[in-house]
Amino acid sequence: MRFICLFLLTLALLGCGGTRNQASLSELQNWAGTWQGKGIRENRADPVRDWTLKLTIKNNRLTGFMQDDGGEMGKQNLNKIRLQDGILTFNLNFESARGLQVTYRHEAVLKGDKILSEFKGREGGRSFQGKWEAVKIAEDDSTHN
Repeated sequence: MRFICLFLLTLALLGCGGTRNQASLSELQNWAGTWQGKGIRENRADPVRDWTLKLTIKNNRLTGFMQDDGGEMGKQNLNKIRLQDGILTFNLNFESARGLQVTYRHEAVLKGDKILSEFKGREGGRSFQGKWEAVKIAEDDSTHN
């Protein structure tokens, strides 16, 4: 009897354990599509930029790229994409037109029909931070699960 109680207690504790490692397909589908909006680096004198984010589902995971309207970023594949507890995080890495290494780390949430993202990054040796807000302009047309 003691063994059964211990076993049931262990199962109950395992069922209560923390966050999930992988988002469900329905959660991924909420993010999949093409998103467009304005991004600004708050602690820099850079102009507001139009950024486009395209997310697709492949093998039950999000994949995609981001690009800007000014050509500085170009079209960059996303790295380290993770959707956990309703928060999407991803990285971008590229070389700027001035030859400097640029990194972005986005942390985004869905609010209604918008993505709200706060980002931090570095360009050369200088750090920056900012915000990006986007709306979905197209649904994901892929069904590669």
